[in-house]
Amino acid sequence: MGLKNNKPRRWLYAAIVLNDYSRDLLLKKNIVPHDWNIGCDHITLCYNDNGKETGKFLDKISSLVGKFICVNATGVGVHSDGNGLTGLFALKAELPEGIPCRNTTPHVTLGWRPPMKPRESNDITEWVTLSTPITLMGRIRIIYENN
Repeated sequence: MGLKNNKPRRWLYAAIVLNDYSRDLLLKKNIVPHDWNIGCDHITLCYNDNGKETGKFLDKISSLVGKFICVNATGVGVHSDGNGLTGLFALKAELPEGIPCRNTTPHVTLGWRPPMKPRESNDITEWVTLSTPITLMGRIRIIYENN
C-alpha cells in the first residue's frame, strides 16, 4: 500500500503503464482526432471498486509490480454514443500468460470525445483484427490517488 505523510493512500487501479516509446508509437498512428482527449498510456488490469475480489486481485498482482511486460495490440474497437456518433477508440491487447486482468477484453483506450468517458471502452464487444499486431511495452504499476 502506498503511503503519503505516513498515511495509507487508496489505490485506484492496477495497470500496465506504457513506456514513452509505445505511447509515441500509438500517437504517430494518428487514429484519434486532434480535438479528442488522448489516452494511449496504459492497459487497466483492475479498477479498485473496493470489493472483496479487488483485494484478492491486488494480492495476486503485487509480486508483478515493476515487471517489464510486452503485449501485442491485435485489434481496434470503436464505441459510439447513444446518437450513433463515434466517440471512443481502443486497441485490444493480448496479455502474456500469467498476467491477470479483470476486464473482459484487455485494451488500451486511445482517445475519446466528451462527454464519453475512457471507461466506456470496456463496453466494446466487436474488434476488427489488425493486419499486423503492434508490440507495446510497459511496466505493471499500482496507481494511487494523489499520485
